[in-house]
Amino acid sequence: MIDVSVLKIVGFASLALLVIGWLTVSLLAPGKARSRVAWLAATCMYLALLCLFTNLFQEAFHAESLLGMIAFGFLGAIFLGGVVVSTVKTVGELVGRGSAIQH
Repeated sequence: MIDVSVLKIVGFASLALLVIGWLTVSLLAPGKARSRVAWLAATCMYLALLCLFTNLFQEAFHAESLLGMIAFGFLGAIFLGGVVVSTVKTVGELVGRGSAIQH
């Protein structure tokens, strides 16, 4: 099991980066920089949600709640997929293989 303090640190750091990213995206003009920040913020969003549902899954596991483990495990798997996809897209944007608008 993952220590709750690690999940909290990663989750809250991801939320902070998400808010900063969203504010930055709202102020930037369309282009490569905006696209890169948007994908990074999306990755932070999925990571924060993954931390939340991982913690809830662990609580359900300790409470021996099968329904909770199934529900939170399913949601955790969905958001894990989101982390993977958005990370691949973020790396693609950072190395220049993204689909940002070219001016």
